[in-house]
Amino acid sequence: MLRRLSEYLETDYLALYLHFETTNSLRLLASVSHLKQYEPEEFISNKDLIADHFFKGKKPEYVRFIPIQLEKSSVLFLLYDKPVSLTEQVLLQLREKTEKAFSIVERIWNKMLQQKYNTLLLDTSMKMLMAHDKSEVLHQMVEALESVYQDYSFHLILTLEYGATSTLPIKILKYSDTLPMPVSTEVFMTGKFQIEVESEQGIKTVYAPIAGEQSVYGVLELIVPITDYFPLQEQQFIEEFAFLSGKALEKTMLYEDSLSQVSELTLLNNTIHDLNAALKLEELTELIRKQIMKITGATEVGFIYFDEKSDKDFDILTGSTALFQGIQGQQLANEYKVKIMKTREAIFTGNATELEKYGYQSVMVIPMVYSGLSMGFAIVLHKNAYYFGFENFKLIVSLMQHSALAISNTILKERLQTTVITDYLTQVYTRRYLEETINDHEENGATGVLLLFDIDNFKSVNDTYGHHVGDRVLKQTASVMEKAIGNDGVVARWGGEEFAVYLPELALRDAQRSAGKIREQIPLGTDPSITVSCGISSWYRGEHVTQESLFKRADQALYQAKSKGKNRILTL
Repeated sequence: MLRRLSEYLETDYLALYLHFETTNSLRLLASVSHLKQYEPEEFISNKDLIADHFFKGKKPEYVRFIPIQLEKSSVLFLLYDKPVSLTEQVLLQLREKTEKAFSIVERIWNKMLQQKYNTLLLDTSMKMLMAHDKSEVLHQMVEALESVYQDYSFHLILTLEYGATSTLPIKILKYSDTLPMPVSTEVFMTGKFQIEVESEQGIKTVYAPIAGEQSVYGVLELIVPITDYFPLQEQQFIEEFAFLSGKALEKTMLYEDSLSQVSELTLLNNTIHDLNAALKLEELTELIRKQIMKITGATEVGFIYFDEKSDKDFDILTGSTALFQGIQGQQLANEYKVKIMKTREAIFTGNATELEKYGYQSVMVIPMVYSGLSMGFAIVLHKNAYYFGFENFKLIVSLMQHSALAISNTILKERLQTTVITDYLTQVYTRRYLEETINDHEENGATGVLLLFDIDNFKSVNDTYGHHVGDRVLKQTASVMEKAIGNDGVVARWGGEEFAVYLPELALRDAQRSAGKIREQIPLGTDPSITVSCGISSWYRGEHVTQESLFKRADQALYQAKSKGKNRILTL
């Protein structure tokens, strides 16, 4: 056709270029050069219609352009050499006849192309819809694309759950909070087809959402040289293919999800049952941590609790992994506390730049909410990027929603128990708790020592400074005793200005040294400075000693210490 047109125009050179509107570029479709002395440029990028741009070397002396509008909105440019311009009437007739001829060719070509694509879509859809699992669907997708685009590279950009088939050209979808987000992520989020033109790299990338009726499951990425013609029919085929692939994936996923949901419900029911059976907060948080690590494969898990009765901004609950017991974990918890308090929403990120300094990349932060109140949050970490799947994230969110109630109830129960056995003023144990402790230990232990302290001249402190100062001295005295004893025994308020310390499995001589340490430190840790007297009694397995006789001997020893001048220790 082009040669006959060249003969009609009586030209030595004639070329036909297709115009790409999105890149404002031209691609050579065909050319005729009778003298074979002109070498046309095959691709002209983002330039004006100047003759110099259309030839690699020598160019004709006279170059003319005729725009040709086709039916499908495509634009062709006819380039020819002619010393004299054609008349308007000739140009009009030429354009009309040329447009008509090329439009017929375009219709025939489009029909053949559409038939080819329809046949491929039909065959591929039947194969994919007969597939039994996601992996089989993905293999069918790749097989079909390879049959059409042998010369192009393509990828299936999928979430982690669907990207486990390593032999296929699969990329993992990157979730990111930073802007601007990658085009692939934008297509995944919006479900809209896009073409990204990268002129410097010489490529255009086609992104089609792999979407079903219910959701978007990934993105088809096709990389095409910028010089290649990519017609509208091709774009429509890609969109249709991606949609059919999405429906096939959705079909297999709905079945797999139904099985997964049954499994997850069973897991949640069993976990809730175990949570309700847990008696202590440490047991509870350890159970939740183990379940989270089992489900997600997490490296670290931390439980952050907002405690109104604590003098700290938050508490790290027992059951958290080792990271959160140190300074780094507390710093990390504080950073996410600020975010959670601001947004009140969960965080799910596979490339958290703020975690790089800690050596982690993937993070899930799930608020613990009960009755509309924020109790704290759980932090789940892994060192690898994009490690956690979205399905696992949803499961952990559900798990923490149920766990929040159990944690709240357990903390409340432990606080009530602590209130019952704790002296309100001094925050040490009550006399009743001490008696129960000694009674339990006498049944199973081998030996124990009871220290009974009394503040010397305490009445004069109240008379001189007032009862509010006396209360402060009682608190200070209790604090000194707790620090001195540590985990070796139990400190309790015996009554009034008297305190008792029980030391299980401690030799009498060691207990006497502990009593001496307390007596020496109390004057230094109280204001106004006071002294104490102490009576000591002990028991050993095999002796016929009752709890009553143990208390009585300690009280007699204390009485004698007071009688002999106070500020001293006596043992009976």
